[in-house]
Amino acid sequence: MALTNTPAPKPPMTQPQTNLPSPRGRHQDETLTVRILDAALAAIADHGPDGARLAEIARAAGTSQQALHRRWTDKAGLILAALEHGIAGLSDLRAGRAGFQRTTAGELAAFLSEACQRLCGTVLGRALVRLPRGTQGCPMAQLVAGLEDEWRLALRQMLIATPFEAALTARIELVTGFLRLQTGAPQPPQQRLIEDTAALVLGLIAPAQPQSPGSAEAALPGL
Repeated sequence: MALTNTPAPKPPMTQPQTNLPSPRGRHQDETLTVRILDAALAAIADHGPDGARLAEIARAAGTSQQALHRRWTDKAGLILAALEHGIAGLSDLRAGRAGFQRTTAGELAAFLSEACQRLCGTVLGRALVRLPRGTQGCPMAQLVAGLEDEWRLALRQMLIATPFEAALTARIELVTGFLRLQTGAPQPPQQRLIEDTAALVLGLIAPAQPQSPGSAEAALPGL
């Protein structure tokens, strides 16, 4: 009886190993990135963009400076990323009308109130107020200008095709200036001030009736 040579069984195939992180690893990596961005934004708020230090940012985020350099090539890139990260929290203010059930005055007051809640007494507000403005070619100044342009667009969408469309640009600049002045304030303004500001911008507060000269409540001479 002839013997036949049977081939030896092949070893089971193994999957090639990759360097891709596991889903859990990716989640941890994203979480660390957010912590770094939050720490960088806080450093800008406390010390300004020039005074922020990478070592302090890394320590506040609970990581090393090497982790920062793996994500951004230099400090300027990290600073810009942190500011963009903070400004992204204002994205839902850019949608214009939040609801057609409100009056225009109520809609404008709601817009101002929500914006002030995020710009006053917050890390983002304190960081924005430390940034340069109007500097030609400065990326940080361009970020601020872009944010204000988003406000202008939202306000234009809010006021267009309403009785307040007249002098539209002037009204928009008044509101933008109000938000610029409030940015970085220790706390938001009182709601009454916000509502009065909205009404004044829309021309809904009429001048007080002048008192007669003999009235006890007459204004002082010359006023």
